Amino acid sequence: MAYAAPLLILVGIAVWSIAPFPIPDFPGALGGVPHAVAYGALVWTTLNVPGAFSDARDRPRWLRILALILLTAVVGAGVEFGQAIVHRDAEMADVLADVVGIAVAVLMWLYASRRRLGRPVAR
Repeated sequence: MAYAAPLLILVGIAVWSIAPFPIPDFPGALGGVPHAVAYGALVWTTLNVPGAFSDARDRPRWLRILALILLTAVVGAGVEFGQAIVHRDAEMADVLADVVGIAVAVLMWLYASRRRLGRPVAR
């Protein structure tokens, strides 16, 4: 049940991204904003699952965070590939926007964790 929010966001990303009908986009340079927000929200909610990224686990926290970053970036690239299959525009700029959202979410989470716990970010 703890992973319900990240799972719902992931399903929403998949459905919204691979829908065979055109989705309205933000104009010009703002076109990546929905991508960054969606993938940032996915990573943020996953990082905030109770106990999933605490120090008490068997693998170092930085390794689990790196795995989440890579997995989410691969999902973003896979979604773009899926868009090409359903005859929608697959753009590398969208993958870049996904990665920016992922990076911002991780940095915000690390900063918030550091402030909350009063200790260094990485271990």
